[in-house]
Amino acid sequence: MADLASIVKKIVEESLAGKDDTFIAHLAEDAVMNIPMRGEIRGKNAIITAMRSQPPPPTPPGTTVGEPEIAGETAKVTVTLPPGQMISKLIYTLKFEGEQIKRLDISL
Repeated sequence: MADLASIVKKIVEESLAGKDDTFIAHLAEDAVMNIPMRGEIRGKNAIITAMRSQPPPPTPPGTTVGEPEIAGETAKVTVTLPPGQMISKLIYTLKFEGEQIKRLDISL
């Protein structure tokens, strides 16, 4: 597998830029995504439909993406938003099985 930290960082950075190609390329058919105020979404097609039907808001200038913390096949990345935002950070936790994302949890 390619370097997990590099893949995860690219997925998060692309997500913040409104792109989802790398995420979708690594998404397992039976993946689960859990996002605040949207709940749990199950299955690759349902996740893609949900992402495209309600795109995220623009990322504010000054947002930073931390280095991924890797523990086995789980990666955690903290995204810090600039002062003055309604939330100060987002935490992405991705669980892989091989090169496929089995679960994505985004928490505040």
